[in-house]
Amino acid sequence: MKLGQLTDIQVEDVTFYVDFSWGDAKALRKKADNLDEEDIDAAEELMEAAINDHVVRAEGLEDADGVEVEKWKPEYLDQLPMAIVGELFAELLDVGEAMSGNAQTAGS
Repeated sequence: MKLGQLTDIQVEDVTFYVDFSWGDAKALRKKADNLDEEDIDAAEELMEAAINDHVVRAEGLEDADGVEVEKWKPEYLDQLPMAIVGELFAELLDVGEAMSGNAQTAGS
């Protein structure tokens, strides 16, 4: 294993490749733990930032023209179904599972 290797997270039929270290996981967990449960805007901002900061690419995802997405762009996030966004964020938060278990290390 090399430091900085991408981790893949499978959500339905899409594989998201994330650059997500243990330090990133701890920082995200701390931010999530400090959120006010009633501040929906802050929660949405945290979800968007976490996904857009760490997703590098996706397999099994096509843009509006039917072209497979290779490099992640923030504008893709608003086009994803809410359930996929929620599950991807939950995988990022679930440190034990995101760093090992359901997610596996990708070679590139």
